[in-house]
Amino acid sequence: HYIKLSELEKNRKLNDLLDALDFNQVVIFVKSVSRAAELNKLLVECNFPSICIHSGMSQEE
Repeated sequence: HYIKLSELEKNRKLNDLLDALDFNQVVIFVKSVSRAAELNKLLVECNFPSICIHSGMSQEE
């Protein structure tokens, strides 16, 4: 399925989906490092356990 949403609408829809679905783990792919960091911050603020892994990180991180 595909739905075109604005960035703000994407955040709301993702939050709704994560609240509604029963899951153990979820991997979310995004387009940029900044979007990954923003999404991680949003998920943590919404009390979802979240970590951010992106190309800007060193191997040690």
